[in-house]
Amino acid sequence: MSLKRKSSAEGSEEARKEAKTRRTDAVYNDEGADVVLVSSDIVVFRVYGYFIQAASPVFRTMLQVGNKEPSAEVEFTDGKLERAAIIRLLLNFICKPFDGFDMLGTDNALDLIRLADKWDFGNLLSSIKLQIEHPICPGLPAHRYGRFFYACALDDVEAAHRLFLEMGTKRWTTVKEMAEATVDDMIKGAPVLDLTTMSSEWIDRLPRKYFLALLQATGLLPDSPAGWTAVADEFKMQVKLQDAK
Repeated sequence: MSLKRKSSAEGSEEARKEAKTRRTDAVYNDEGADVVLVSSDIVVFRVYGYFIQAASPVFRTMLQVGNKEPSAEVEFTDGKLERAAIIRLLLNFICKPFDGFDMLGTDNALDLIRLADKWDFGNLLSSIKLQIEHPICPGLPAHRYGRFFYACALDDVEAAHRLFLEMGTKRWTTVKEMAEATVDDMIKGAPVLDLTTMSSEWIDRLPRKYFLALLQATGLLPDSPAGWTAVADEFKMQVKLQDAK
């Protein structure tokens, strides 16, 4: 991500060429806004700086220190996390009442968490943590499964441990349920946290230390709820061991 004052490149040939390729977001396009965010896929968001400065100390410092211009432009460069779809989600959650996280697709939710963590949107992360602990739509199969992954992405080992206990004894029971969680229907009946039957797509969503902890803890899968409690405790210990390395 880079910050540049809008006046510094005005009138240049490079600026004119870039302007031709830019698209303006359909919602965040107020010409009176004082901050311009440009996503990695070159979509322009015009926003009022007090929203993002209030939500992120990183942006507050960047936009305030030495800023003598009436407006500033922030260019994002991370092709995965800082694309327009995720920037739009971020703005929706910091500029409007927190609502709808339960309805996000898993990948978008995980990318939103990672982007908010990257730029220190602490209040948003706290709201997401609360939503994971107390979901509005707990019955959604993909969300039941995803909450454990969201806790791992938030690096909240206590929440991950609790959700491990909740998910450990569950098994995929229907093809429809598995399809909603994008899991291969060949593993019907398998424990949902069994790495040997978990799709590579879901494995890739786990942060490395949580993957290693899950791998270590689930070497021998139990067949009783009490056994899963021991596995969950082992998982929690393994995450903490990864932190200590």
